[in-house]
Amino acid sequence: MIDLERIEWRRGEVRRLTRHGYSASRIAAAIGVAERTVVRDRVAIGVAQRRPELISEAVWERVEKLMAGGCSCAEAARTVGISKHAVAHRFPDHKWTRAQTAEWARFMREVRRAS
Repeated sequence: MIDLERIEWRRGEVRRLTRHGYSASRIAAAIGVAERTVVRDRVAIGVAQRRPELISEAVWERVEKLMAGGCSCAEAARTVGISKHAVAHRFPDHKWTRAQTAEWARFMREVRRAS
């Protein structure tokens, strides 16, 4: 027989711990269930995925200026605090060539040696 009170309690804990930023595996360990159960409960209560943060146009303009100045997608993303994947998605044509990547790596090695 299904214990509805236990399921309601578990889903309440899943909701609470998810809001506190716990991973599915950490929640599963905390409440004594399988990770897959936590994933199913998250879907059932509507907290399965975090909503992506909206990135303002001012941030995108700053990213574009950084990349125009020679930054890679990853470096521009790190500078403004967003995902490099978001930058690559927004600016698909802005990629460093292998030669540029190698040049940057040489430069960084020299900087590390000098310090």
